[in-house]
Amino acid sequence: MSIGELVISASSLLMVSGVLMPLLEYIRPLLVLTMLGYASYKDLRTREINDILWVVFGALGLALDVYEVVTNSLPLLDLALPLIFMVLFALLSGYLGFFGGADLFAFIILGLLQPSTPRLVGSYMGFAPVFFPSTLISNSIVVAASASILVLLENLSSKDRDSLFSGHEAEPVWRKIVLLISARRVDISEVRGPPFQYPLEYRDSETNELKLQLRPDLDDDRAIKIIEDLRGLNRTKMWVSHTLPFLFALLVGYIVSVTFGDVTISIISRLLG
Repeated sequence: MSIGELVISASSLLMVSGVLMPLLEYIRPLLVLTMLGYASYKDLRTREINDILWVVFGALGLALDVYEVVTNSLPLLDLALPLIFMVLFALLSGYLGFFGGADLFAFIILGLLQPSTPRLVGSYMGFAPVFFPSTLISNSIVVAASASILVLLENLSSKDRDSLFSGHEAEPVWRKIVLLISARRVDISEVRGPPFQYPLEYRDSETNELKLQLRPDLDDDRAIKIIEDLRGLNRTKMWVSHTLPFLFALLVGYIVSVTFGDVTISIISRLLG
């Protein structure tokens, strides 16, 4: 290739770059919202997400990253640090069993799709994100934790609130509080079972007594057996796990992050100020 051709190619790349760069401020958030919106919908409806979703959006994110790095609009370090953070967070949280496989894929793909703070908003109602991945994770955890307040209000406003712990009166107060913010007592005939609901009550095989557990057994076969066993006791209500897919919390957390900013830092700064 001659020097003239190189000059023409470089000029063309710069012209394309000048057109695309402003659009990327909208393309990246649009891709994130599309990916998380679809993933949340599927997770809420079926608890199953095809891995092709992560492949497609991962490829799109990688293509955008390569383009911006080549055109010097995204420093390589500004891409590497968020991506490494998300990968390490996914590996650690997956090892500890905090999140499911779909959540872990989402963390990594988000590192590709949105490595830096979106600049399309310009100003924030709260504290502007310093390191966007940490703000996104922090806000999403706050959103997921806030659901506990709704669960608590639902339990306390129940018509059967006086008999919520019928048969479990001897349970310590702290265990009852944990259940009130993390579980729901529902009609046993309406229990959907795995993967949507898991029983938090079971009949002890040795004493034949009903017992409570704070963490559900995620083995589908055992869960179904426990539910059928409790139905055989002619019980009308039972405690089940309250499961809010974290992908939905990620979706809401992302929206909060690009509009409000970092919720945790905003609260801390106001308390200290």
